Amino acid sequence: EETEKKFGDGEKPLIFSCRPSPSVSMPQVLQTFYNVGYNDKAVAAFGASIENPVFAHSIYRRYLQDYATIISKISQEKIDEVVQTFNTSATEAEELEKYETQLKELIEQETGDQFPQEPLDQLKKIIICIFESWNSDQAQEFREQNHIPYEIGTSVVIQSQVYGNLNEQSGAGFVFTRNPSNGENAPTGNFLAQSVGLDLNDKEKSPQPYSSLEQTSQGAFEKFSEVMKKIEAFYKDIQKIDFTVENNELWVLCSHESQCTTRGSFKILVD
Repeated sequence: EETEKKFGDGEKPLIFSCRPSPSVSMPQVLQTFYNVGYNDKAVAAFGASIENPVFAHSIYRRYLQDYATIISKISQEKIDEVVQTFNTSATEAEELEKYETQLKELIEQETGDQFPQEPLDQLKKIIICIFESWNSDQAQEFREQNHIPYEIGTSVVIQSQVYGNLNEQSGAGFVFTRNPSNGENAPTGNFLAQSVGLDLNDKEKSPQPYSSLEQTSQGAFEKFSEVMKKIEAFYKDIQKIDFTVENNELWVLCSHESQCTTRGSFKILVD
């Protein structure tokens, strides 16, 4: 009702991101999925709605690659063979459609099952995959190093998908509501225009200070300043907040307590 979209709809499709949500922060350890619900109908409808079919197909391509790798467990070598036949500078939707077809054919050849065009089937498989990532070698090692009990498990948060790389009035970032080094009441963090959250971890990218959000979208910057105060007042502690701006609209993705220095903790407590 809020988005005026519907999951699985062929005209106004609602697309999801699915994120693990353990009670203790485990950044980049558990599996995360984006663009869940994409299918042949959704890519056409979304491309028409934003008047940019190439952008919509580029998202579908990445989703099919993720699905083939993580859900279908197809070797990277075989996926690379398909990737090498594709023109990465493609500027026409028709070229991207050929690549999507190759990926769907690869999934069927390797697994005996077609890529599910039914969004609910995708969602079920992906929720199970995120739960199973709790038992991955990386997750077990992280829990052992950080003394996190196995029994707590994780939940899965299903959110409306938004795109920080949609246009020049979009971007992604994170903010500490106070400076974690000294506890000063001065928000600090990074923002990257025309990017998604994963780009913030890309060493080839150059994130800007959080304050640069004001240049990309003054409205989102002002709104986020109020949102930060409310979140911190509710939790009564410094928070690290991840957010996306899509076409000047602010979306808060998640918030959790942040580690900070002893000096910083003391000042925050006194304040």
